[in-house]
Amino acid sequence: MKTFWEIYEHLEKIRDYDDPLWKKNKATIKNFTIDFYEKNKESYNLLSCDDIQKKIAKASFFRQCFWKNTLDFKNIQRDMIFATEFGICFCENWVYFFSNNGKSQLMLRYGDLSKTLSFKNNNIESLNKFAHLTIIKSPPVDISLLKTFISELDKMASNYDLSVQHENKLEIEKLTKRKSNIRAEFDKDENGIIDLIENDFSILLNKNQKTIIDIDRNYVHKFVKVSNYINTKKENIQEIFESIKQTSSESELDERFHLLKNQIHTYELLLFHSINMIIALVDDDLITFYEIYESLDKLGIYNSNWENEVSDKLSNIGDKLSDLLSAIDEMEYKIIKQIGQLTYVTQESFKHLNHSVSNQLKEINSSIHVNSLLSTIQSYQLFKINKNLKS
Repeated sequence: MKTFWEIYEHLEKIRDYDDPLWKKNKATIKNFTIDFYEKNKESYNLLSCDDIQKKIAKASFFRQCFWKNTLDFKNIQRDMIFATEFGICFCENWVYFFSNNGKSQLMLRYGDLSKTLSFKNNNIESLNKFAHLTIIKSPPVDISLLKTFISELDKMASNYDLSVQHENKLEIEKLTKRKSNIRAEFDKDENGIIDLIENDFSILLNKNQKTIIDIDRNYVHKFVKVSNYINTKKENIQEIFESIKQTSSESELDERFHLLKNQIHTYELLLFHSINMIIALVDDDLITFYEIYESLDKLGIYNSNWENEVSDKLSNIGDKLSDLLSAIDEMEYKIIKQIGQLTYVTQESFKHLNHSVSNQLKEINSSIHVNSLLSTIQSYQLFKINKNLKS
């Protein structure tokens, strides 16, 4: 993990001044400098910006020393926090060292103080950015102040790093726990495979194949495409489920969680209505059959290769997973919106179809309970509607 100064210097170097972390670090440095001034102003006879302006205006001796160069002073006074009488000026992020002739001799960022300054024989020595040795004549009181400032500044940065490390550790622990809880919600038997209703569509198709061929053998091919679409969707849901392990933030985890919820819902929708479509055709309920058939056709399921494309991209997506997840989520909403318009489940004739579906599922020993599945689907739709209304 990068240190306080490494983060600050990197963001400053790329001039990313809108970065919240840069703003936080800058505010931390400024507040530290203000606190240092308040704590030490009496001991070291420190000067505020107003103090310096008064001395320049009133004291003839003071006007002749380093603060005489008012041009330099005007350039820095906006960011200035305090200064010493003998030429060291502490600003929000920099220290300025002035010579006796009023010319700015050296300017150092706070993060460079420990790395570039040394103290010898009551002199301050520094390697400036051009790697030239600069010697600054300063009285013992200023050298003592500067040593204290650097020591406390380094301690502040070190404590900040420890605090950030602790916060990061807590965030990681919290994220890890959430990941575990979400995985447990989707995988109750903890076998690593997401809990989904079995796709018994193909079994029903096999069972009723002869009857469907007698009606129109072309439907068999269409239904095989539906079955493959649902199977591929199931595999893709597993891939997204696996991707939860790689999430690195709360926002990422929320995105995957909600996407999985929607994907499971659309999987159940497609499975439920596809099974009803087969039984409606076999039972000569052609109105219901065509209502479902046309709805799936509008989604392009009979001709689309969408889920296969998603499957390929999930295997090779790498760092661009978030872009694909957005596209998947749009498709899920499209499916929910289209299939949500089906009205046959509200009609009186649905009771007979529901009974036929239940019987056929029992005959193939399916684990699907139609009424429970319908109830789950309807309650989820109601939740989505309520959530949208609240939004």
